[in-house]
Parts: sequence; structure tokens; C-alpha cells
Amino acid sequence: MPTENTEVVQSEVRLYEIRPPQGIIDERYQSERSFTSNAYDPSRTKVAITPPIISPHVPGNETYEFGCLYPFKGFIYPQVCHAVHTVKRVIMMAISILRFKPFASVALSLFIIPKLKYIFLWLVVDAFNKWCYVVLRDYILKERLFCTSARELYRAGIKYAKGYGPYKREIVEKFTITICMIWEYDNSYRYRGQDLFGILNKKEFLKRPLKEFLRSWDIGIDREMAEATIERRREFIKGKKGAIGKRIIVRNFIIAYALIFRKSFKEFVTVISSLNFDLMKLDHADLYMCSNRSDYHFDGKNFFDRMNERIAEDRKAEETRQQIIKNENDIKVKEASISKE
Repeated sequence: MPTENTEVVQSEVRLYEIRPPQGIIDERYQSERSFTSNAYDPSRTKVAITPPIISPHVPGNETYEFGCLYPFKGFIYPQVCHAVHTVKRVIMMAISILRFKPFASVALSLFIIPKLKYIFLWLVVDAFNKWCYVVLRDYILKERLFCTSARELYRAGIKYAKGYGPYKREIVEKFTITICMIWEYDNSYRYRGQDLFGILNKKEFLKRPLKEFLRSWDIGIDREMAEATIERRREFIKGKKGAIGKRIIVRNFIIAYALIFRKSFKEFVTVISSLNFDLMKLDHADLYMCSNRSDYHFDGKNFFDRMNERIAEDRKAEETRQQIIKNENDIKVKEASISKE
């Protein structure tokens, strides 16, 4: 917990920092995959106290939690989190392997041959999809159950997949579902990704996609605050005098991908450009729900500023609630006195 002069009341902060000892999940979910139990999200250290609200008329599902004015978009089951995190780690491991010269040399030799590089890329993605399906097949959500931003990703990906033949269409569709599952069940990635969409300028992205993407990426990395996260992501940070890390692996991976796979990068730009950025970026409810996270400056605001805003909003809502209760009691008293007369 950061120590800094602030108006945040420590007891109120502690309310949002409670970590449950283990997940709570009922046996019906394990056998029937039903959405009827309590759960916890280890990354947000919050206890969910109600089952998710799933409406046949409203897409997505929402979970209400202790002391929160807004519902959390989604419902996190521990084992689904672990499955998604396994997929995520495999992705990061595959990228980090390219830092080693032998692997980088083999990959480069495949990538420099124009036709072979795209055949190899499709084969890699297809193999990745098949492995992900084995891990995620019991947990894959229907489109309408994804949160707002994940549904938008799903819509854009599936729509783009229709432009391919059967083989490639299936690969793109499965890859889209995997990305949406990571987005839905990994709040660290989702909230940071949504924050980047708030930074990304769509007009500039259409004109100079690589430059604008890297500009947003660097701002996002500058907002990282957790020491462990910064240590792990040294390689993600743009090199500066006196700053941590240098411009290596991940940033260079993005540049190399854009230069080597020009056609694929153009397709990536097309899909991102087709997204509705207003649905992708953090809305007020999202900012409220992630305000208790001290490891990232969401919306460019530090932890203390965001918590003070949240506590002020909570107090105002409580004052409004108490005023409504008082007004209702006053009306009841007046009605009772009138009936006696």
C-alpha cells in the first residue's frame, strides 16, 4: 500500500483491499457450468456477494459487490481465471522466446520468404487455437454473455472472419474467441486495454497506425506503477535517459511484426479501426470499479486521486439515500397524523 499524504481514510481503503482466503464456488457449476454461485476475482481482491444478473433482454451479465455503487461487468470464476491465465502465459512465453538468438534466427529465416512466412503464420495460429480450445472449451461464453468491450471485440473479429474461406475463417473465429476470453476474464489486461483505447486517437491511427499505436503503448507503460509489474515489463518500456529498461523485445516485436507481416498488420489495423472506441474505452462504472487498484494510473490519475473521487461519490450517494429515507419517513409521519385527525 503506498504511503503518501492523502485524504483517503485508511479504514475505507482497507475495505477494498480484503483478499478472501479462497474462491467460493458451488458444485453445480463444476457439473453443469451454471452461473449460480458466488466467486472471487484474485486480481481485484474483491468478494462477489450476489450471483450475476443475466437478462434475456440485456446482453452481458453483472455482479454486485459489497460497498460498490456500480456492478462489475462480468462474473469471475476462479478456475476460468486460471485457464485463461494459462493461455496468456503461453502467449507471453512464445513472444519472450524471440529474445534468444537461435530462436530469433530460425523465425527470421522463415519470415523472410514471402509466401512461406504467411503459411507459417497461419499454421502457428491454427495450432495455438487448437491448444487453447482444449484449455478453454468448458468455459467459452456465448457472445451475449461477454462484457460490453469484449462483445465489441467479438463482433469486429467475427465480422472480419467472414471475408475468408472456410479454413481461415475458422482460424480467425477461434482466435477471436480466445482473445475475448482473455479480455473478459483477465481484468488487468481488460482495464489496461480499455485505458489504451481511451488514449488511442482513431484519426491518427488510420493515418499512421504504427506510430500512433506505439505512442499509446508508451503512455500506457508509463502509467504502470507496481514494482513487480515494472520489473517484469522492463522490456516493454521505451528507452529514455535515466529510465528503466530499453527499447527491446516487445516494442521491437510490434515494429518487426508491422514491417515483416505488412499484409497481416494492415488487417490488424482494419479490425481495430472497425471497433467502436466509445464501447472499448473505460466508462465511469469501469473507472469506479478499478479505482482501488494502486498498480496503474487509470485515466492518468494516481491511486489516491481515484480513491478520493470514489469515496466522495460513495459519501454523496449515501447522503442522497439517507435524504430519500428521511423524506419517505416524513411523508409517512404526515400521513399518519392526517389519518388520526
